[in-house]
Amino acid sequence: MLNYVSRTNYDFQYETDTVNFYNIIHPYFELVKGQSVLEIGPFLGAYSNIIVSHDPKSLTMVENNAETIDRLKKVFPEFEVVYNDIFHYLTKDTPMFDVVVCCGVLYHFHSPLYLLELIANYADPDFLIVEFPSINNPPRIFKEGSNCPGNRFTSTSWKYIDKSILIPTEHITSGIEQLGYKLNVQFLPVPRRENESLFKEGMIFSIFEKVKK
Repeated sequence: MLNYVSRTNYDFQYETDTVNFYNIIHPYFELVKGQSVLEIGPFLGAYSNIIVSHDPKSLTMVENNAETIDRLKKVFPEFEVVYNDIFHYLTKDTPMFDVVVCCGVLYHFHSPLYLLELIANYADPDFLIVEFPSINNPPRIFKEGSNCPGNRFTSTSWKYIDKSILIPTEHITSGIEQLGYKLNVQFLPVPRRENESLFKEGMIFSIFEKVKK
């Protein structure tokens, strides 16, 4: 099993519980082997490294942080790195993917359920790997601004909210199931951090499979 603290090429300096988290979820990424994969918001490439270690047929990483794009291209030169807003990317001639990885990003958007809808409708993956905070009712508005300026609901005239919205776990799960997926795996591998407002309730790791008609 990989130990991500020792991966100095990536400058991963995570706490022990986070390293254990990556080690625990690592085997579940075996399903990307030989598959076309879309990763949303790779940032510094922690999940990308796990994906690549399982030999995907292709990997497309879509990131909207300009400061990390060059770094990602240097670390993963054989894979596609796209600098774009994921909401724009998904609605413009998006190729379909076998697997979509959406880990560590849903709580940075002000419309996570809409993003999941776009993933299902445009990327149409057979598997969706998702990781997000364990949140109970009611939904919460997180203090940081949304990390995605493109999703302004202009086509539906919904009011634009420039804040990140934390959706309860049961709503995320049921929302994905309503999009035509069944839950295969779901567990909470990272201990709660009482001193951190976002992570004090732990992180949920989930794998959904498209229901075959």
